[in-house]
Amino acid sequence: MSTALRFVSELSLVGTRNYVLGADLFREFERGAHEQLASAPPTLVRSFKLHREIAHSGLWVAGLAHSASAELEWLDASGRAQRASFVEGAQRIEARSPDRPLRLEALEHDGNFGGRALAPAPHSTSELLYALVEGNKAHHLATLRARGLPHDRIRFIYIEALPWLATPSDEPWELAYKLMGARPAADRTYTLVAVRSPQCAGTIKICYSHGH
Repeated sequence: MSTALRFVSELSLVGTRNYVLGADLFREFERGAHEQLASAPPTLVRSFKLHREIAHSGLWVAGLAHSASAELEWLDASGRAQRASFVEGAQRIEARSPDRPLRLEALEHDGNFGGRALAPAPHSTSELLYALVEGNKAHHLATLRARGLPHDRIRFIYIEALPWLATPSDEPWELAYKLMGARPAADRTYTLVAVRSPQCAGTIKICYSHGH
């Protein structure tokens, strides 16, 4: 049986973008989970995926919705898989907030969509996600610029095996990124990157796309 879940997300456009950041959308799911899933909190995010760029207000709802703009699957404390969908409404998001400063330290690029980064101790799962995707984007930017390729259309697609932080971390996370593969499709290329950290037993996987 799926866990009951339904709540409105408070979203804004960031910087000059005309869409919502994937990490901001996940932050709203985490906020709702703390309020509505306290009796059976997540232990691992198996996958969080965007199906399209999000520009309208909407709801996180339980289960997989046919019209979902994003979906999320997680494991609860009993090991049972649970799912939720973000469904957009008709109202366009008008609120806008400034770009946020980079949270990472000690960025090192390997020239092939990978490298290393140091994330300040994350206090929540969404803070960890912000760090992970900022590092991934920074490595993509550095690689594409070095190769003289377009670097203004980098997009988050999905993340897998994201650990759920039940309590704030008390130490920085060392993040090591390594390209697993790249696949061209139409006018975009999709990359899959593995991220490992001494603070995480498993391997986190992040998929991005960029124009070519």
